[in-house]
Amino acid sequence: MSAPRSVLLLGALFLSVTPGYAQSPVSDSVTLSAESVRALQTTLSDARGMLDTRTRPASGKPPSARSGMDRSRVVNVLFLVLALSLVFESAMSVLFDWRLFIRYCEGRGVKTPLIIAVAFLVFLNYDLDIVAELLRGFPEIQAQNIGSPTLPGQILTALLIAGGSGGVFRIFARLGIRSPEERDRKARKERASMKESSEESSPDADS
Repeated sequence: MSAPRSVLLLGALFLSVTPGYAQSPVSDSVTLSAESVRALQTTLSDARGMLDTRTRPASGKPPSARSGMDRSRVVNVLFLVLALSLVFESAMSVLFDWRLFIRYCEGRGVKTPLIIAVAFLVFLNYDLDIVAELLRGFPEIQAQNIGSPTLPGQILTALLIAGGSGGVFRIFARLGIRSPEERDRKARKERASMKESSEESSPDADS
């Protein structure tokens, strides 16, 4: 809009300083200049209205100031997922390295449901819904008025953190921080010792 306005204003200045043809009195020149300025103002207002009509969307609403993805919010949410995955992996490893857990639960599909249950209880207590926080980073979806944390969102968040915890465990295993083979070896050793102790106790019971 600045370029057309500049051109029109220059034209008004030119008309105001240029006298009319075949007009000797000074008063007629001044009158013609004032009429030219008024006509120019009318033309300028009409052009402004046309430009506003072209820039306005078809719905009649002004264009939204926000467009695209809120990168800072999305990055913060992804960093939160990574941090919670690390926290849950470190916290649950204390339980997973417990001798009784290794003896009775290692290799029997207990870890994943246990992580999901613990994560869901934590998120339910703190009203944390990472899915809703992630969706708020997109203005188009945010326009649908995403409300408070929901139960499906918290369940999906628990599943997300459980999957992230498993991914962190695999990374730790490749780095040598965690050793699944060592844990399996301990589990076999504990179960073998438990079996031997039960076989030794059975003859004493028969006698």
